[in-house]
Amino acid sequence: MIEEGPRWLDDIRDAGSDAEIIVSAGPYNPGRAGAAIAGVRPFWADIPGDPLAELAALSQVTPGGLSQLEIAAAHSAAVQVLSRADAISVISTPQRHATLGQLGLLGRTLQQDEAPPIFVLPITASFNLGRAAPRSPKPGHPLVLALSGAFNPWVDDQEIASILEAVFARRSDLNVICTGGGIEGFYEAGYERFKAFAAKHTDRIELLGWLPHEDMAAALKTAHVGLSIDRPGPEPELGSRTRLLLFAELGLMPITTVRCALTQAWADAGALIELPFQDTQGAVDILSSLHSDRTVTANAQHQCQSLGVAAVTAPLTAWSQTPRRTAESVQPAAALAAELDASRDALNQLYSSPTWTALNRLHTLGQAAVSRLKVQSE
Repeated sequence: MIEEGPRWLDDIRDAGSDAEIIVSAGPYNPGRAGAAIAGVRPFWADIPGDPLAELAALSQVTPGGLSQLEIAAAHSAAVQVLSRADAISVISTPQRHATLGQLGLLGRTLQQDEAPPIFVLPITASFNLGRAAPRSPKPGHPLVLALSGAFNPWVDDQEIASILEAVFARRSDLNVICTGGGIEGFYEAGYERFKAFAAKHTDRIELLGWLPHEDMAAALKTAHVGLSIDRPGPEPELGSRTRLLLFAELGLMPITTVRCALTQAWADAGALIELPFQDTQGAVDILSSLHSDRTVTANAQHQCQSLGVAAVTAPLTAWSQTPRRTAESVQPAAALAAELDASRDALNQLYSSPTWTALNRLHTLGQAAVSRLKVQSE
């Protein structure tokens, strides 16, 4: 695995020098790196979550919104990938529609051979953690509700806290276990708020933070239901919810707001308990009388059966047999974005070089000496 750093694009280019096709897996930097190193080779870009919707979610929870520089950096990364990809995979049908619109803005849908095919590759249910049977609390024991995963910008931590506060006042047999947390360097405010709320209910809420997968699975297998609540915004409509598949895999009954294609399909199949969106009192009423329904959990596990790796990645496997280049979009914005990234990487290399470090140190010492002489002369 190559981490982002001063020479990361060069390292990736070297590692993939013998490849006949380029496939990026995951959002943001993998796609940007794939677009940068593909050259004349066919390039499949995996975009599991609409980047502009996720940018909107982050902006909405950032006091004062994002800076113009942050917005420009995100847009430039998206433009580079969308301008160059020969095939694209997305996480949902709604995201596919959004991506078609974005390609249209780049002029890539005007001619049939200019439009890269867009495939829906939903999230997979292959966690390799050992499927657990649906379960209910033993008589006289509390119902344990789980929160798990990253406290992303789309997670409505404030709504979760408000709901739990009211439910705790109504019933004494509900406890909460929480694995996961903030995303370092990206978004941590939501988890910090929830930590502050949990500190007032240490007898009811157990915070475990980020755990190794096996430890996380063991902790969640002590719970009975798994909770997920979305904020308003485009991300829940275009995205998906990996944590619900995890809950089902580990025997927890999913309870969630229904905003994305996956949750809508599961709601129709009786594979989750639906919470009303932006209706705190309605959610409190449901949780106040909630019990673990093993049939719902079993239905959720059945939904996961069609989401194995082989089934989900079948379009990629087929495309890789006969990959096809498409006409690239000639966009000044994409070219400028690529130049900006190249310049940024070059500056990172310069700033981390021994020569720069030594010269910077000499400059600092010189400035200090000048300041001392100025003070003495005064």
